[in-house]
Amino acid sequence: MTNLRVGAQLAITEQLSLRGRYTRYFDAGETDNLPGFDLDVISAGVTWQW
Repeated sequence: MTNLRVGAQLAITEQLSLRGRYTRYFDAGETDNLPGFDLDVISAGVTWQW
């Protein structure tokens, strides 16, 4: 299964940063009985470092 990923992280302060990622899976569910479909996943997060 091939995929495409794009992500970014932005530092707000020295301790706090925000990040996001977009992933697209091509032909994610393809089997002998089912046709393939594309699956999109969007995620976001907060990172705190001390």
